[in-house]
Amino acid sequence: MESVASFLCFHAPYAHFVLFGLILLSGWNIPVPEDILCMIGGVIVSTCVPDHYWLMFVWLYSGAILSAYEAYWLGRVLGPRLYDMHYFQHVITRKRVMKIGRLLERFGVFTFLIGRFIPFGVRNGIFMTSGLTKMPFPRFMWRDAVGAFVATFVLFYLGNQFGEHFPLLLHYFHTYEMAALVVIATAVIAIAALYWLTSRVFGNNSSS
Repeated sequence: MESVASFLCFHAPYAHFVLFGLILLSGWNIPVPEDILCMIGGVIVSTCVPDHYWLMFVWLYSGAILSAYEAYWLGRVLGPRLYDMHYFQHVITRKRVMKIGRLLERFGVFTFLIGRFIPFGVRNGIFMTSGLTKMPFPRFMWRDAVGAFVATFVLFYLGNQFGEHFPLLLHYFHTYEMAALVVIATAVIAIAALYWLTSRVFGNNSSS
């Protein structure tokens, strides 16, 4: 990945186009590390083109959004046929769709907030399950817009802040990724529980 960053830095004025195109590939389940690409975008801005900060972020965010739409419509159009397609079997299984479906029903937008940080097919699994279970597209759009904004900005910001130490940042990201996900998941679950408890309490008060 360091060589990719070096190549993009040399072509920095056009780097946002390249990263945008690479992120779009991930929507088709091509193993492109969207999270690493967002950090590389931050690195390039930090070390090569600091005046492209918001330009780079907008292109990264747009790529993340559109790649999710690609996965959603794959699930929506192909439906249960995905289960029989070998190419998608590492992402979509009946058991995984049932699990993700329950998470989407129970936690809604919080599933996207956490799922956006999890690679290895989980991220696309959420998007494709949303399509396969026929979640209304407007609902999918706003939920994913929130999750994509948070994930893209956090990763882009990390890359930007630690641009000169990118190899070290990448090392710690891989080393402590699971620990970070546990912290994020705990925080999101706590917020969801507080929201549920508050709605129950105030809901009961208002009904009485």
